[in-house]
Amino acid sequence: MLDVRETYTNASGEDQAIAFDQIIRSEFPLEPQQILCAGVFKSPAENSPVSPQSNSTLFFAHPTASLGVVLEDDFYRLQTSLKRDESCGIVENRSFGLAPGQSHTLTEKETKKTWIALQQKTRSSV
Repeated sequence: MLDVRETYTNASGEDQAIAFDQIIRSEFPLEPQQILCAGVFKSPAENSPVSPQSNSTLFFAHPTASLGVVLEDDFYRLQTSLKRDESCGIVENRSFGLAPGQSHTLTEKETKKTWIALQQKTRSSV
C-alpha cells in the first residue's frame, strides 16, 4: 500500500482558490466495466459525477494488474466528485480554497496488485 500526501500552503496575502482534476490513466486497454467510481460502474457516456461520501474509491480491474485508490481526507470525500472517461478515473474539485497562511494536506492510499505504469496524475490550478 502506498500513502500519498500532498500539502498545499497559501503563501500569499489573499484567499486562494484552487481547482484541480486528479486523472488516473491506465496504460493497459480496459473494457468500460473495468473502471469503478465509488464502487459503481458508470458508462463513459454517463458523464455525471459520483459523490465519494459513502464510498471514496476508484478501482481499475485488469487481468494482469489492478489499482485501487482510496480517498481518505475529509475534504476529498466531502467536496470532490468522481468521474471517468474511456480510460481514466478522475477526482474532480472545484471548491478548494485556502486563507492566507493556511495549509492543508490531502491524503489517499493506493493499493496495487501489480504497479506497471498504471497511474499518471495531472493537475491544473485556477
